[in-house]
Amino acid sequence: MEAIAAAAKVSKSTLYARYPAKDALLKAVAEAHIAEWEAERGRERAAWPSDFKQRLVFHARGLLEALSWNGVRSFQRILRDVNGPARDFALALYETAYTQAVEDLRQEIAEGVRNYPVPPRDPARVAEMLIAVITGWHAVHDTIRPVTPEEAEAYAEHAVDVIFAGRTAW
Repeated sequence: MEAIAAAAKVSKSTLYARYPAKDALLKAVAEAHIAEWEAERGRERAAWPSDFKQRLVFHARGLLEALSWNGVRSFQRILRDVNGPARDFALALYETAYTQAVEDLRQEIAEGVRNYPVPPRDPARVAEMLIAVITGWHAVHDTIRPVTPEEAEAYAEHAVDVIFAGRTAW
């Protein structure tokens, strides 16, 4: 907190007045980044493909792109390396970023299959599976080397192909 106060050119007491603990500061930073990312994704919505499957690919690519951002990578390191207050931070990220990503995909899936003969049993579960596939793959590969945008794009398309092929299990 001392280093952050110095970088922000405020006193430590001013910083603590606004953020009573490290986890509160981390949560505020995370929420600001998430809002910025959501705004960017919102601006891109006009260019979204009309095809349902391609919209899912768009979501998967966006998730992989976000996972490569330095801020997201920093948050992941904090969550892996710190105990105690990091648990509150992890919960805050779960309650904001993860649940919003699942809800966005759930809505996309529910809308995309509206005219299908058999509606999905649990579109939220399908959304969670796509997110798990993308984040798991990225975490494994990013640990040993940077993931290229071309690699991420190809993986996103393949992941959606596999999940889309299992539509009867949705």
